[in-house]
Amino acid sequence: MNLNQARTPVANIPRIEKETISNLQFPSSEVLSDKQTIKDRMYALHRATSLGNIHQQKVTLVFEDNQEIKSVRTTIWAITDRKAVLKAGRTIPVQRIHAVHIGD
Repeated sequence: MNLNQARTPVANIPRIEKETISNLQFPSSEVLSDKQTIKDRMYALHRATSLGNIHQQKVTLVFEDNQEIKSVRTTIWAITDRKAVLKAGRTIPVQRIHAVHIGD
């Protein structure tokens, strides 16, 4: 799966402000089922992190909290095996990210 192409167009997914992420609750389960897609997601997150740090380029993350799928337009400052770190220390668990849209 190309992570720049979500199954649902990103325009149909509710977009939230990054400031509200710290108020969300995230289950610990993985949202993706395919090992290759999980590997591709990590590659896309590392690429998005590089673009954010070098060019201050924002990306759209499609993720799922305990209520629904949401999206956020933001810069990724760092990535670990478990979390995508956004501005002001806000984080989204990697296993809850469905897609990374670069160049929206």
